[in-house]
Parts: sequence; structure tokens; C-alpha cells
Amino acid sequence: MVTILGDVHFWTLRDDVIVKDADFGAFRYQDKNTVSKERVYYEDKRKYLEARGVIMTPKNSRPAKLRDSLKEFEELVSRERVVWEGWQSHLLYKLIFASGIIVMMTVNPSTGDLTRIVFDKFLVGKLLSEHLANVVMTKHHLLFSYNECRLSVVHLTRSPPEGHFQERLSTMDPKIHTCEVAGPSGRRFERKLSANLSGDMVVVWWQTSEDEVYPWSPLAKDRDRANILVYSLEGTSMDLVCYCRTEMAPLSVSFSKVQPNVLLTVEQGFGKEGGGDSPQLCV
Repeated sequence: MVTILGDVHFWTLRDDVIVKDADFGAFRYQDKNTVSKERVYYEDKRKYLEARGVIMTPKNSRPAKLRDSLKEFEELVSRERVVWEGWQSHLLYKLIFASGIIVMMTVNPSTGDLTRIVFDKFLVGKLLSEHLANVVMTKHHLLFSYNECRLSVVHLTRSPPEGHFQERLSTMDPKIHTCEVAGPSGRRFERKLSANLSGDMVVVWWQTSEDEVYPWSPLAKDRDRANILVYSLEGTSMDLVCYCRTEMAPLSVSFSKVQPNVLLTVEQGFGKEGGGDSPQLCV
């Protein structure tokens, strides 16, 4: 049996996130003005953390102004919906909000502390709406999907300098374009996105039920009934490569992390003995 020990860092100044001073494996940022004298173990924990290089109180010196930036970030999280979040590298954590605000948070890898928070508001007011369904990022593109048959394609025509993780979009000469995608018109689906390794193909997919009925139309095509659409991506243009309609409701659709032209799907199927639903993998 193997035991792995770890620490938990809460990137917050909120008092309702309670971490006991006697717990030396969990940390939360402290505001010096709110520390009570009745906290017996606080001073011991402070000395322990400072000896390890961990920050107890974020500094507010320029240019980072980390304490003010952290408070601004917490206010943003409380009032807006996070559409996408993930690690861009072992040092950079990124979030995209429904309004188009992109937050980039740099982390000290040895202590787990925040070192800088950058707010990029370039896309605010430039997207079709704040009802974003999904976001996908490649080296040169950001794609935003909605519940309608449209995508916002942001093409980054200039790459950031090597090693510069927190460059704002405005420094990469972005071009924004709106693309129409195939699919049933007049119906609202939560369209999800996935891009391949090379960033030159993207899949648009959404969940459908097996017994879904479409009204007859003389102009309807098979692609208008499909729920998986694969597009090639170059610049701000997207061309439909292939499409299909799954037999079962898809749970996940994504490109292979090894082969850029292989698409993997997980669909909700029925067990062989009719004992209920079971996931099915399709390549």
C-alpha cells in the first residue's frame, strides 16, 4: 500500500472558508487586520509556513497588486458563470467566464501560492451573447459555441513570445468571425466542442434522444439531423468535413490524444441483458 501526503491551498481571503490553525496541511490566505489574538496556534503556523516560503498574506505592491486582484477574482466568481477552466501549463491556470472575461493565474510550483492574476477583457461585448455553451482552445484559435447553430471563431494571427504565458489577446492580433454550423434550425442544444492535437480540426456535438422526432421538410438534409459535426479549421474559416447521427445519446465526444484524425465517442447504450443503461465506446 502506498500513501501520498499533500497540502491543500485555498486561494481565497473569505472568512467563511474555515481552516483550523492546528491543521498544518491546509492553508488559506489571511488578512492581517482580521486575525484575532485568541488564535493560539496562528503564530506557530505562520512561522512554519514562512519557513517553507509559503505566503500567509498576499502582498499588494505594484505591478501585481495580488491582494486586490484576488478580491476582484472572488467577486467575479460570485456573480458570473465559469464556462471553461483548466491548466495551460504547470504554472498557468486559466478560466473563461460567460461575459468573455479571461482570467490567467500564475502559480509558484514549489509552494502552490499565487504569484499573479491577469484579467483579459478583450472579448467583453464582442461575442454573440453571454449564453455560452462551451469553449475550446488551440494554439492559434479560441472557439465559442452557443445553444444556436453559430460559433464565434477567434483567430490569433500572432503567437506570444516563447515563455510568455500571460499575454493578453490584444497582443496576438486576434480576428473574430461568426460561423454558421449545420444542425436542426430552430432548436436549442448545448453544443459542445473538442479540437484535435494539431488544432486544424474541431468537432461540434450535442446530446439527442433516440426517439427524437424531426418535422418533415423537403429541404432537410442528413447533416441537418446529425448531432456530430467535424470541421476543418484554417484562419477564421471552417469547412464541414463529415457528420453523423449517433444511435444512442452521446456522453462524450473528443479527438484522440495520440492520433489527431481519430474521434472517440462514449454513448449511452443498453446492457446486453436489458438491465439498464451502460456506456458504449465507439472509435
